Amino acid sequence: MTSTSSDPELLRLLILELERHLVTLEAEPRDVPSVQRAVHALKGSAGLAGERELAAALERLHRRVKEGDESAFAEAGTLVRVAVQRLLSGESAIAAHWPIPPDDLGARPFDPLVLAQYAAEVTDRLARIDEALSSGDDPLEAALTAFDGVDLAELRVKSQSVTGFFIDCADALLGDAFSVVTPRSAPLSEA
Repeated sequence: MTSTSSDPELLRLLILELERHLVTLEAEPRDVPSVQRAVHALKGSAGLAGERELAAALERLHRRVKEGDESAFAEAGTLVRVAVQRLLSGESAIAAHWPIPPDDLGARPFDPLVLAQYAAEVTDRLARIDEALSSGDDPLEAALTAFDGVDLAELRVKSQSVTGFFIDCADALLGDAFSVVTPRSAPLSEA
């Protein structure tokens, strides 16, 4: 796979940045704040140069470095060294095999504060949905009110009718627990 950067000058500068920060990443004894800054800076440089896979990998490593994951320090040095070699040979910094997720992408434990905030937001959202749907207003208006702040573009594209729109919304909210076979009649654009 060839490099994803469309600007040779940005690619050249990225390689220089990677090489410059590699010294910090491999230095002994390790200077943790310097490693954090280096990984953060490289993440931005990779994104600017159009190497999205490298930027994403550096983002994941940056998070792990900040959390004190000892293995992340060595992985950062290895990632940067391999990226330099690949870029110099005209390849992309990281070989992406979409849709297979990267090896370093895995489930991470949730912060209890984030979980509490999420639970409160879901509870609030469900209360707003109940209120909107029980209002007796126009069903489409009720749905739009209930889903205020939710990106419905994908659901609207998939749904070819108002009924289909509601079915898809229920599917998105309830998953396998919801299954209704209803004819889809009026296109959304007519609603």
